[in-house]
Amino acid sequence: MREHHTDPKGRKTFRIPEKPNADDIIRQHAEMREKALKDEVSMLAAAERKGMEIRSSSGDIIL
Repeated sequence: MREHHTDPKGRKTFRIPEKPNADDIIRQHAEMREKALKDEVSMLAAAERKGMEIRSSSGDIIL
């Protein structure tokens, strides 16, 4: 990505995004998949904790 572009009169500064190449796209997909897997693990752990709380409050122990 080009850092900044200034118009000829020096009034505006903004970023100019470059077109992503194949490596960038693959990296983005890998990062998205990794995040999705981490989110799934977190959700399953939270569900398990909630299930344990429900079981312990009812007095039943289910293995």
